[in-house]
Amino acid sequence: MINEKETKDEVREALIEIARTVFGKYGFKKTTVDDIAEAAGKGKSSLYYYFKSKDEIFLAVIKREIELVKEKIKERIEGIEDPIDKIKTYIKSRMHDLKELVNIYSVVGSDFKANFQYLEQIRNEIDKEENELIKGFLKEGISKGIFREIDNNIDLSAKICVAALKGLEIFVVDNQEEISEEQYDTIMDIVFFGLIKR
Repeated sequence: MINEKETKDEVREALIEIARTVFGKYGFKKTTVDDIAEAAGKGKSSLYYYFKSKDEIFLAVIKREIELVKEKIKERIEGIEDPIDKIKTYIKSRMHDLKELVNIYSVVGSDFKANFQYLEQIRNEIDKEENELIKGFLKEGISKGIFREIDNNIDLSAKICVAALKGLEIFVVDNQEEISEEQYDTIMDIVFFGLIKR
């Protein structure tokens, strides 16, 4: 329920949190604006004051969950000096948090992109941010002599890492069992160090 004394921004934020729970419970397709309004203790018309449609509410929910993932990851990698440990922590956090956030989880690997045009834009924004973050990890590792710079092309290396992570998202989402620490280490060894004996 939303307190009547809250400001417009506070009400909007509260509605997003309530919508997160409702979408998480029923899924995007089965959730109605009436469901969200009822959970918020407001009339349907009140929701339309803050959002134009169910799609817009869901978009706000996804953006909120992305911010939560970013905050958690930032906390976990803060203070880690070794670039390899930084990348490993980043990937483990990213994959773990993805499963925890049910609305993002429901979108990965589904046909939402065909039906929900805004998600492609969000995905592109995430990819750009992630590309810059990975590029930073790679530059740090190269400067410390830990990573090799492939053909003097950090941009391409970062893009390939991001593409690999997107593939791993689907693997994590489709995997019904919890992924163990050993499995994460194996995944990262394959992605970053390959299968060829050196």
